[in-house]
Amino acid sequence: MNSSVGYKSDIETHKVKASQLMVTGGCSQGLAWICRYFTVPGDTIFVEEATYYLAIELFKRDYKLNIVSVEQDKEGLLVNDKFEELCRLHKPKFIYTVPTHGNPTGKTIPEERRKKLIEVSRKYNFLILADEVYQLINFEQYIPPPPFPALDNEANSTVIAIGSFAKIFAPGLRLGWIQTKNSHYLEELSVSGEIESGGNAGTVTEIGLRLLELGLLKEQLQRYNQIYESRTRKGIEELKKNLKKYQLTFPEINGGYFVWVQLPPGMTGSKLLPICLSNNVRFAPGTFSSPNRDTLDNFVRFCFVYWTFEEIETGIKRFVKAIESI
Repeated sequence: MNSSVGYKSDIETHKVKASQLMVTGGCSQGLAWICRYFTVPGDTIFVEEATYYLAIELFKRDYKLNIVSVEQDKEGLLVNDKFEELCRLHKPKFIYTVPTHGNPTGKTIPEERRKKLIEVSRKYNFLILADEVYQLINFEQYIPPPPFPALDNEANSTVIAIGSFAKIFAPGLRLGWIQTKNSHYLEELSVSGEIESGGNAGTVTEIGLRLLELGLLKEQLQRYNQIYESRTRKGIEELKKNLKKYQLTFPEINGGYFVWVQLPPGMTGSKLLPICLSNNVRFAPGTFSSPNRDTLDNFVRFCFVYWTFEEIETGIKRFVKAIESI
């Protein structure tokens, strides 16, 4: 896999050390383990103001964490004076971020901003939980910034990153990993009867190993990226063509799965969704990605990567029909 685009543990060597990795049964298990060992109910964590909706459920419902949302701009998470003030006020245990082609916004945090976040995390003593499942889903030879572990160091590491084969090979594989330069974190996570009993991915890990050894993962990923890009571009093209009179703005998409669109004035995703569902088309309303489900209703998230061109055209027509009905 191209080291300039892939996962790294060090910017200079591009090598990921086995000692910095831990196998998981997918990203959700990685998130759960990190919450289990590094938080207690009532702890405060930060998330981006638009974030992965299932992570919200896991943090709030499963681990009873207090969620504070932090602002984003067109380049993702903002690390500024206001952010630092929130750190002083809330003393978060960790910040959860999807830094590359984020879910749901598709935004990618620039390298310098990532370095700044690491500095701030050390200053205020919190972890960075980087969900890097889209690091390898890149369009048109786009090279994303280095993943968070590559910018961290072993001496005072604050980064724990998670990855998964779900987006780059097969969702049903339920195989992922945790990557960190902090050996103490891995020691904490490894003290588990669940792991000692052999309940950590097991046979599925062998499948992943063979995919890597035979070069099948690289081959499949290249194919996926071409398909995902063509379908995503097609979806954006159809949206622009059919909603031209509303003068909507579309974010720059360089990879990942999602297209995040602001609706015309006066329209909300929560109002549109029931109409769309009655016409056999759906999207994710922005409120799904809001930590308290009470903001972002003027945004919707589309995912085109699973659909053929014909299906995309049909779906957009049905979506437009719902808008016209309002």
